[in-house]
Amino acid sequence: MKPGAETFSAVNATFARERGYLPEELIGQPIALLNPPERLEWLKKTVDRANSGVGHAAVESVHVRKDGSRFPVFIDLTGVRDEDGRLASRVIISRI
Repeated sequence: MKPGAETFSAVNATFARERGYLPEELIGQPIALLNPPERLEWLKKTVDRANSGVGHAAVESVHVRKDGSRFPVFIDLTGVRDEDGRLASRVIISRI
């Protein structure tokens, strides 16, 4: 995965509102949108970890709101596999 290639397929209304967006504004957007540019390599490593056999990453990070302000978040990212063991999706839980 190149940094920022992953996109949102579903977004909780509270998650979007905390970042200054409507859910529909985030759907289809790269997850890198919410991460400062200097954190994109870190984002790639975190997503790669969740995609791997480990299947999980829990980290502290920073998100960027639509207005450009930053705030701390705790991210819990889990790779979900299908019955054949292939990565089917990811679930992200974010806490401020």
